[in-house]
Amino acid sequence: MNIDAATLVANAQARKAALAAANAPTARRKAAPGPVTAEDAVVRRLSDDMIDIAAAKGCAEEVDLLNRGHSLAALRKYGDRAREIANRAVVRRVA
Repeated sequence: MNIDAATLVANAQARKAALAAANAPTARRKAAPGPVTAEDAVVRRLSDDMIDIAAAKGCAEEVDLLNRGHSLAALRKYGDRAREIANRAVVRRVA
């Protein structure tokens, strides 16, 4: 069986790409596709976004969370609970 160099290179590149795709981290969502109605789910999503934003830029500000699709009412109502969860999660990872 004779395989030319171009075929060997193409096969190696295909294997490399498949391996990279299989081991790549999954992409995080930028914003939810629709409104979340369950209170705990809203708090969880809000805290997850706080963690993501803080990891990227050092802190999560209100405008960042609004840009992620959270409403101002949700920030006012659930922000404190979400912040507590986010802070505990970050402290647990660091410790």
